[in-house]
Amino acid sequence: MIDHDLPPSLLSYLENEGRGALKTCDGVPGGTINQTRRIETTGGFKGIAKFAADIPADFYAIEAQGLAELRGTGFRVPDVIATSADFILLEDLGTHPPEEVDWRAFGRAVARLHQWHDPLFGFAHDNYIGRLRQTNSRTANGHEFFAQHRIHAYLSLPLCELATTEDDRRNIGKFASKLADFIPSQPASLLHGDLWSGNIIPLGDGQAGLIDPAVYFGWAEADLTASWLYPGVPADFFDAYNEVNPLEPGYMERFPLLAVREWLAILAQFGPNPVVNNIRSVIAPYV
Repeated sequence: MIDHDLPPSLLSYLENEGRGALKTCDGVPGGTINQTRRIETTGGFKGIAKFAADIPADFYAIEAQGLAELRGTGFRVPDVIATSADFILLEDLGTHPPEEVDWRAFGRAVARLHQWHDPLFGFAHDNYIGRLRQTNSRTANGHEFFAQHRIHAYLSLPLCELATTEDDRRNIGKFASKLADFIPSQPASLLHGDLWSGNIIPLGDGQAGLIDPAVYFGWAEADLTASWLYPGVPADFFDAYNEVNPLEPGYMERFPLLAVREWLAILAQFGPNPVVNNIRSVIAPYV
C-alpha cells in the first residue's frame, strides 16, 4: 500500500477512468493553500494533484477557467485533466531549476500577455487570490477598480481588521482615494493576477509556464508588482518586458505603492503580520 493523503474522490476518479492503482505519491514544495502531490499510477498515468480542505465548491473549476484563459493567449500552462469540489488534477510540467529560464524571453512573453486589452477593468466572473474571493466587477475607471476591489475589499475582512488599527484602515482609505495622483492611467490588460516567482514554472528548455492564475483585466504594473516583490525574478525580466510593452517612467518607484494590495491580501488571509509596517511606511507620505 502507498502511504498517501489524497482525497477519496481523487482515488475514485483514477479507478473509474482506468488509470490503475496508485504507484507513487510525492510531495511538491511551494504554496500555502493547497496540498500538492506528484502522482504516478500502475497504468502509467502521471500528474500533479492539488487538494485542500474547507475550500469553496467552485475553487478548482475557477482555477481551470483561469488556466484556459492564459492558454488561449499562447502561454504554456498545465492541461487540466479533471476537477472536482475538492481536487484538481493537472499535467505534470516537470521540475527544472529556475537558472534554466531565459528570463528575457519570459519578460517579453508577459509583455505580450499584457497587450491583450479590454475596454473595462475586471473580468467576466469573480475568482480567487489564495483562498480569498477576488471581486472582478466590470469597471470603466482603473483607479476606481483598484481602490474598490483591490484595496477597500480587504479592509473589512476579519483577519485584516485584526491585523490593523482603525487609524490604519482610515489612512489606507485616504491613500486609495488618491491613486490617480501617483499611478498613471493604464489600459485594462489581461493579467495572470498572482505573478510571483512561485507561480512561474521552469520548463527545462529556457521557457517558463504559469500556474495558479487569478486572471482579470487590470493594470500591467499591478501584475509586475508581485514579480518585483518576491525573490526569484531578475532585473533582466523587467528590462526585456519594457522592450515590448514600455511602462511609464518611474514604474519601479510605483511598485511599493501597488504592493499595498499584496500586503493587504496577506493580512486578510493570515492575520497579524509584520507587513502591516510596510503598508504604514509606504502610505505615510500620501495621508
